[in-house]
Amino acid sequence: MQPGKGFLVWLAGLSVLGFLATDMYLPAFAAIQADLQTPA
Repeated sequence: MQPGKGFLVWLAGLSVLGFLATDMYLPAFAAIQADLQTPA
């Protein structure tokens, strides 16, 4: 039994999710620092 196309799309989306999360939070470090009012 081969996996369906929907399952493969879902699996690809899950594998990209980690990279997307990293790319989203790294540029936000300056905003997080300002929001928490912490020194560099």
